[in-house]
Amino acid sequence: MQKFTLIQTLLREAKRPLLFKELNYVNIANFEKAKSKLLTSQNLAEFLWRGHYDGVYSSLTLVEKLAEIFGLELDVEIALAQIYNAKRQIFSDAYLYIDTNFTKGSTPLFAIAMMSEQRYISLSGYEKLYFKSKKEQLRLIGEIVKAQYQARPRLELFGEVTGYKLHLCKENYSFDTNGKLTDKVINEQIATIKF
Repeated sequence: MQKFTLIQTLLREAKRPLLFKELNYVNIANFEKAKSKLLTSQNLAEFLWRGHYDGVYSSLTLVEKLAEIFGLELDVEIALAQIYNAKRQIFSDAYLYIDTNFTKGSTPLFAIAMMSEQRYISLSGYEKLYFKSKKEQLRLIGEIVKAQYQARPRLELFGEVTGYKLHLCKENYSFDTNGKLTDKVINEQIATIKF
């Protein structure tokens, strides 16, 4: 059993008034909110990623304090969770831009701006890309591109898909519709409306 899971179990079973005082909380609502967030997290990495601050503890300091109270050594699990979350952060900004044969013509700018979101695919949830070499990541992303194209070869309003642009770690890569890397330069066409 992971020690974080043990902390969750011990927290569920702990006598609230004693733990509340031992954690130096003044506000019971803050304590209950922190407890709820910790208990609903699937693992330590998720709890640290979602973040928490209640005026007394951050997510990290709360877990460290609970580990101290329950007499557990959690340093290794914390370090592994932080490494995992560092990889997760890299992919939080990664995305694919879908290039099409779109020409504006008489299409209203408002419609273009409202539909532009469908031209982006976030890669933030693709855990299978974490801890892979760049070469392997590009191969896996090529598979994602190929599957995406097979599922949606045409975008409403924008027309036929002609390629994909990957933005990853401040670098850009282009893919054809078969998921193969190409030298094609793809420029993102962005329409925004300010009110």
